[in-house]
Amino acid sequence: MSIDYEMLGDRIRLVRTNRSLSQEELAEAVNLTRESINRIEKGTFKPKLETVTQIAGILNIPVDYLISNDSTGGEMDPGSEMLQLLLDCNRLEKKILVETMRSLKQILYGAGV
Repeated sequence: MSIDYEMLGDRIRLVRTNRSLSQEELAEAVNLTRESINRIEKGTFKPKLETVTQIAGILNIPVDYLISNDSTGGEMDPGSEMLQLLLDCNRLEKKILVETMRSLKQILYGAGV
């Protein structure tokens, strides 16, 4: 499997900005320069797998979300789709969606599903 480094960079930027982290903050956490993070996000620098793993850990996301070449960022399952949806939300939207999912889960459990 080859890695689409532009897609990897786009995903890192999406999650980083959703987590309200600056490039500088992420760079410091991974022990890189801001310029290196910038180049990774642009897809012009190919980071080592160790670096991608560190970034995924700091951003609290699965590595396969970053390196998968499909548009969902991982396996085609509801969990991946929910992750995509949550990553694209602000804090209030996330809170509303999580509470809605909890309520739906209780309804499904009550219905024996």
